[in-house]
Amino acid sequence: MTGGRAGRIDRAVVLARGASRRMGMPKGLCRLPGEPGTFIERIVDLYARMDIPAAVVTLPELRPAYEDLGLDPAPRWIEAGPGGGTAVTVMAAVAELGGVATHLWLHPVDLPLVRPRSLAGLARRSAADPGAVVVPRCEGRRGHPVVIPVGPFASLAGDASPAARGPMRDLIRAAADSGTGAPVLFLDLDDPGLVRDFDTPDALEGAGPDNREA
Repeated sequence: MTGGRAGRIDRAVVLARGASRRMGMPKGLCRLPGEPGTFIERIVDLYARMDIPAAVVTLPELRPAYEDLGLDPAPRWIEAGPGGGTAVTVMAAVAELGGVATHLWLHPVDLPLVRPRSLAGLARRSAADPGAVVVPRCEGRRGHPVVIPVGPFASLAGDASPAARGPMRDLIRAAADSGTGAPVLFLDLDDPGLVRDFDTPDALEGAGPDNREA
């Protein structure tokens, strides 16, 4: 997958820049009940099985705690300061990886239950339409990871518009409207893990074995 079709290079981007105030700890360090691996370990391993190297975008002060996990394979670390929405995290990844990757898989660190077969489906859809943004859906809800072509987003570098600092959805809309516009395609998949994030300790307690199907 790292090479894919001629000239294609994919990289996974774990979005781990949030303050996680409601969880009370960095979400990437959380674990599902009864499982040894942290969220960030699960996600990095998920992409390793697809032969897609991972990068992690996080706050400078959170990086040491994540590095102490000894992630294998070791991801590429991208530091981005606080403030702004998810678009800031995405643009930090685009700036760092734009010279080495053609496509990025944007995966929030609080979605540890995405199934491997969902990644396979997204890979097929993106390969068929490499110029498009591919957004998974489950039961009509938009989910993650979102697969983006780097070019249209790189063209927004230095953009002072609110879209470059707000939610990811606004950034995707801005990329679609740019001169190298990327159409948005939706892929419906039967995978609740695409839309199940974990924001509080109570949410973790409800994650039983039935929610962890491969």
